[in-house]
Amino acid sequence: TQASGSAPPTTDPGPSTSPASSAGPVRRLDQPVTLRVLASNELQDMEKVLAAATEATNVKLELTLTTSREGAAEVASGRADGKYEAYWFASNAYLALKPEAAGRIATSTKIMTSPVAFGLNEDVARRLGWDKTAPTWADLVKAAAEKEFSFGMADPANANSAFTALATAEATDVSKGQS
Repeated sequence: TQASGSAPPTTDPGPSTSPASSAGPVRRLDQPVTLRVLASNELQDMEKVLAAATEATNVKLELTLTTSREGAAEVASGRADGKYEAYWFASNAYLALKPEAAGRIATSTKIMTSPVAFGLNEDVARRLGWDKTAPTWADLVKAAAEKEFSFGMADPANANSAFTALATAEATDVSKGQS
């Protein structure tokens, strides 16, 4: 996600297309560039990947780590204005909950996805018929509400995976069985 009003230095890539279709070799910049990035603390284990990217591109990412929730609040409040060239959160879901953040984001590009896994004991899955047909989010929400199984999850206030799962379940229209 690029901060509004900031334009990181770029090289002319020639005739261009969208990022998704421009999967060619990356050209190393002649001069080093440092981009200040407000980032999710989940990215702290990316040191080796970022070092390799810096070596390949001559672009260093200077990460300021925070939680996605706190980072979204900083962006939405304007406290991040001018301090960063980009924001890199594990999920944009927290930003989406803050309409005041919309005008502060110039562009947003999904660069990774991470599946959410839901595991059940085999006998429970068989009893619910999910051994033959994969359940939808609506099925999961309905069965949980009817106490067909018990479950535990991380705190959605502090874990992006739990928040994303909860937001997805909440967005599901259980009455219509949509997923």
